[in-house]
Amino acid sequence: MSEKKGVVLFVEDEDPDIDVFQGEFKDDYEIRIARNEQECFSELKNKSDLPDIILLDIYWITTSPSGEETRHPLGIEILKKIKAERCLDIIPVIIYTRQGDATDALKIIKEGGAQDWIRKDGGKYEKAHRIDSWIKTKRLQEELRQKEKELVEERTTRKTFFEIIKAFANAIDSKDHYTHGHSERVAKWAREVARRFGLYSTEIEAIETIGLLHDVGKIGIPDNILLKPGDLTNEEFEVIKKHPMDGVSILRPITYIREWIHLVRNHHEKFDGTGYPDGFKGEKIPLGSRILVVADSYDAMTSSRPYRKMPLSSEKAKKELSDKSGTQFDPKVVEKFL
Repeated sequence: MSEKKGVVLFVEDEDPDIDVFQGEFKDDYEIRIARNEQECFSELKNKSDLPDIILLDIYWITTSPSGEETRHPLGIEILKKIKAERCLDIIPVIIYTRQGDATDALKIIKEGGAQDWIRKDGGKYEKAHRIDSWIKTKRLQEELRQKEKELVEERTTRKTFFEIIKAFANAIDSKDHYTHGHSERVAKWAREVARRFGLYSTEIEAIETIGLLHDVGKIGIPDNILLKPGDLTNEEFEVIKKHPMDGVSILRPITYIREWIHLVRNHHEKFDGTGYPDGFKGEKIPLGSRILVVADSYDAMTSSRPYRKMPLSSEKAKKELSDKSGTQFDPKVVEKFL
């Protein structure tokens, strides 16, 4: 028997769904079942033996005194309690729902702190891909935290720490084959622009590092939104807009880069104040973020994307930067970039 890929805590009250999941994945993962809130937190009590991922059903069946069965979103209350425990913050919680509950799942991702959602009626390969991706992300986060601790204690080198950051960036980019290598290219261009501004070497290194990690919050965007070829609905775009803040939450425990993670939060601001999440305008936007906006946008324009198969030429992309200088982009940054 091959080695199990990770530990899944499956929080589900319906036996048929439990049987289907165990039938599909009993050979791939160590599956722990919790049929109610009490069993869920019993499984999470031993902090030295926590699961790699939690699959959580939203709607639970309750029976009235008259015997009438109704479905209630009790899973949301469990999610809130999990997220309230700081020691559990690194465990990804995935909403496990039927396709008809997708709207509720997106709302919970946006407001409740869940990382993703998986359809119960999805294919086995799709489910496994999403579960494996989140397990890999959690382990990279754990390794990043450990290497950062060793760096502080001088038990590892800055080079080794930087390699772990690159691996984390590659895991983010791997969610979308259109963005393969995106983070490294953004980091490279951002570093060069920062150098042209004459910033201190520590600032240049910080901007390069954040360039690698600027999209870390996208790890929590469901694939059906991130890879959608057509226009996003308003609700879907609200999920997209959440990724800078999610990135900050993911990176905050890393002391080594904590003073720079505001650059992640503000890398979608626009110079005229119409960006997100804070609507900052002009030089109120941190210089590092203004640099990242230009580098990120240039790479997006010159790469294939789900919504645009044919990338722009370098010349057309640079013209776009010039045309939007003073509105979307800082004119000084555009001048240094060009």
